[in-house]
Amino acid sequence: MTMPAYALPFGLREVWLIPDGPDGQPDTDAAVKLPASRTFSFSETEDFEELAGDDRTIASHGSGPTVDWDLEGGGVSLEVVRVLVGGTVAETGTSPEAVRRFVKKTSHSRPYFSVVGRAISDNGGDFVGCVRRCKADGDFELEFANGSFMLTSCSGKGYGDLDNEDLFWFEQRESAAAIDPATILNPLDVAPVITTTDLDEMTQNAAFSQQLAATGSPTPTWAVTAGTLPDGLTLSTGGLLSGTPTVDGAYDFTVTATNTAGTDTMQYTGTIATA
Repeated sequence: MTMPAYALPFGLREVWLIPDGPDGQPDTDAAVKLPASRTFSFSETEDFEELAGDDRTIASHGSGPTVDWDLEGGGVSLEVVRVLVGGTVAETGTSPEAVRRFVKKTSHSRPYFSVVGRAISDNGGDFVGCVRRCKADGDFELEFANGSFMLTSCSGKGYGDLDNEDLFWFEQRESAAAIDPATILNPLDVAPVITTTDLDEMTQNAAFSQQLAATGSPTPTWAVTAGTLPDGLTLSTGGLLSGTPTVDGAYDFTVTATNTAGTDTMQYTGTIATA
């Protein structure tokens, strides 16, 4: 079977909400499924500043894209409400007298999370869409209505992953499969590229600290792979070069940033000034 050149998604099979943990990374263990998912819609938007002159538009510059999204599900899950708007869920009592209660306090802030939705494709396989680092900064609604099931609806914005800058993505999959929250957000591995090309000035017997930077996913680890660090300095696996250089004169060393996709190296040379 050959994957079709395009997908024909139909309906909405499932929607998952994956909250960000305290470290800003997706907490897949806390993922919750939107019950009876009915709608997952979103649109990319961006504000632009225009420079006009000479009776025409000279230039236009965007302030950065965001995503406006809307969700609707049937019924209500207290865990979904907690992910959407913050708050706590507690259970008391035992069956058949158990009670589960959601509480939102004025001190609770709305959290960040990812939304992942899936539709079956009419020409084979399925189609998955994801919006990263969402916040429900629009309305959250529940409605009790005569003769109607309760619906849960919410809207907000997606701001994008702070590490790899993913705002949203789509996947056309040849074989349909249920969403696995533990793996669905794993980005494609990208080899590191060191972006710190020069070190700050160093002076003998003066404290020094500089964070080396690199792109890539997963986040790379750092090591000295050639030459020797100046006496008194250390390089952490997170790329922090710090310490107090004790000897003046020239230095020459090479560092390597490594992740599962590859490596990158950078040579640093310079002179430590005399105190």
